[in-house]
Amino acid sequence: MPQISAIKTSAVRVVFVLFVLLGVTSCSRLQRMENQMPAADREFIQEVRYIITSEERKRYVSLSADERVAFQRDFWKRRDPSPDTERNEYKEIYFSRVREANRLFRSEGREGWLSDRGRVYVLLGPPDHRQVYPMGYSFYEPPVEVWNYGFFPIIFVDRYQHGKYEMVKANAYYLNAVARAQIMLNEPQQAMQQEERMDFELETRPSGDGAVQINVMIPYRMLLFTRKADRYEAEVMIRATLNDTDKKQVWIMERTYPFSITEKELATLSRGYAVEFQADAETSGDYLLTVRVGNKGEEKVFEKSKTIRVR
Repeated sequence: MPQISAIKTSAVRVVFVLFVLLGVTSCSRLQRMENQMPAADREFIQEVRYIITSEERKRYVSLSADERVAFQRDFWKRRDPSPDTERNEYKEIYFSRVREANRLFRSEGREGWLSDRGRVYVLLGPPDHRQVYPMGYSFYEPPVEVWNYGFFPIIFVDRYQHGKYEMVKANAYYLNAVARAQIMLNEPQQAMQQEERMDFELETRPSGDGAVQINVMIPYRMLLFTRKADRYEAEVMIRATLNDTDKKQVWIMERTYPFSITEKELATLSRGYAVEFQADAETSGDYLLTVRVGNKGEEKVFEKSKTIRVR
């Protein structure tokens, strides 16, 4: 349903502001102003803590009591994917996830939706794939859970084996991807458009004798990582074809590219994973190059085509 798609992101769907995950309050003055508000107004701030922007929060505490009532109404209306109907699917889904998170993660000694797993569940919904390692990745390691949203994994670790799972925060790639989710959740229509535009970069250059050099840059948010010891690994499937003007296929390549990197290395890279290969057309002319990229074992693929001239 389009209403659900508006709140639930892909490979990212994946996306919320870093200060929300870390529970950081940016301004002590703002906190004092909130503490002076009536209990009902403070309750609203707590209920929407994961989705309210810093600008909205500052504005809310500066309003009069009557103005806050109107603000709350407009707050949900701005996020309604179908504002012309009586139902607000965004609001319904948000609070249903809060209730479900409270049910699923109540064993951590606090309301489930306030735990790390609860926060992710509320904002991104149930994961596409959930891997549970009660004994860790190997014996004598703390319990681990890996939630995959499309191509993007989120890792939780019960470091002290007390049933309290914390999201891994050391990886800069995770934090960058997570930071984008707040924008997507607060702008559902734009988020849908952004998801549709998510793809890889494709560049070509002639290399002589009827050949062309192909460069593919795959953003990290498209890669499905798994952790092995201190490294993060992925396997990328690339299929590329050349068709002539008569739509006859003259060249094809299918290959798996293994990718392995440490957290430290991943944090220093920004553009993505680069792959290079050469296509041989044998004769000069115009050709249609089509490249498909996907993770090994996943059905979803991204495709891009472009017309190239081979000399």
